[in-house]
Amino acid sequence: MEYKFTINALDILKQDNDLQDVVYNIHWVLTAYNEQGTTASAIGTKKILAPDLENFTPYENLTEEIVIGWLQSEEVDSNDLKKNLEKQIYEKENPTKETRYNPFSEKEE
Repeated sequence: MEYKFTINALDILKQDNDLQDVVYNIHWVLTAYNEQGTTASAIGTKKILAPDLENFTPYENLTEEIVIGWLQSEEVDSNDLKKNLEKQIYEKENPTKETRYNPFSEKEE
């Protein structure tokens, strides 16, 4: 099973003390892929701690890899989330449920 984060959006504070364009919230998607090509995704947001002046990365220097590193350091890729995605993939490949649409539309009265 492989996992991939995608960053959809970043919420920023235009000004935070002496810093500009400070990221405070990350909108992400984590997608799991298995060898058969079946996928499952989870979406979420993660508030991050305010940076200190010594460790601040200016917005224009941010990369997707840096932001994903923040998510991973905040344990967004927890085992529970990955297990849930694995269960979703298993259910897609081995369905135990189904939805039957308009079940009474073809019955004659």
